Amino acid sequence: MQAMKCSEFRRWLQAQGAEFRAAKGSHFKVYLNGKATIFADHGSKEMHEGLRKSIIKQLGLKD
Repeated sequence: MQAMKCSEFRRWLQAQGAEFRAAKGSHFKVYLNGKATIFADHGSKEMHEGLRKSIIKQLGLKD
């Protein structure tokens, strides 16, 4: 998967079946398959590759 914006990654997670619940500010708690993580949605900003991979791993998804 190539580098992407936060908003694109959020849409990708939603397509995988992730559920988003508001936390504080631009942060959301993401739930998928009984696992949870925090996701900061900064819209059109580029997402760092390490952060994207970490969220994918925490939710038990394949890259």
